[in-house]
Amino acid sequence: MSGNERYEVRKGYRGPVDIVAGLWDQSVTYLCEDLSPGGTFLKTSFPLSIGETVVCSFRLPGTSRDFDLFGKVTRVEMPRRKGDRGRTGMGVSFRGASAMERLLIRSALRRVPPPVPEQLMLRAA
Repeated sequence: MSGNERYEVRKGYRGPVDIVAGLWDQSVTYLCEDLSPGGTFLKTSFPLSIGETVVCSFRLPGTSRDFDLFGKVTRVEMPRRKGDRGRTGMGVSFRGASAMERLLIRSALRRVPPPVPEQLMLRAA
C-alpha cells in the first residue's frame, strides 16, 4: 500500500490521545489531528521514529468506552526549513484492532466531517 491509499475515511476529529512507547515509562498526551478506524495523525514537534510500536489510548465523544490499541508509526512529517508550512507530526496505523473496535470507532465518528485540507486552512489564516 502506498502512502496515499486508505482503507478507511479519515475524520477531522481533534482530541487527546495518550501514547505509551518504549522510550518512556509513562503515557504522553498528543493532539489528534484526524482519526479513522485504521489509524490517526498526531500533532507533535518531536515525532517518534518510523516503525516504533506504541499503545494509543483515547475516548471518543458520545462513547463511554476507552480504546487501547497497539499502533505503529508509519509516517513522519517535518518541515525542512524554518519558514516551511505544513503540519508537523506522525501518522500511527492501528495494529490488531478487532472488528468490533473498528466498528465502534467508525460509528462514533459517523457525524464528524473529514479534515479541512491544509491549503484551505492556510488561505483562511
